[in-house]
Amino acid sequence: MRLLKMIGENQPETLKDLAALSGRQTSNLIRTLKTMERYGIVELCKQNRSVRPVVKASAFNIQYSI
Repeated sequence: MRLLKMIGENQPETLKDLAALSGRQTSNLIRTLKTMERYGIVELCKQNRSVRPVVKASAFNIQYSI
C-alpha cells in the first residue's frame, strides 16, 4: 500500500526514480510491480529505454480465506 501511495503522490518517471524514493532495490521492486500489474493495480508504461510505473486502481478489495 505504501508503494502505491508513493507512486501516486510522486509520479516517478522511471523505476530507478521509484527505487530511490522507496529505498528498495530495483530488481525487488520490478518483481513486486509485475505482480501488481498482473492484478491490474499498476501499469508499467514503456517509454524509450525506461519503464514508468502508473497507478491504475485507486480502490480495491482483497478477499482471502483461511
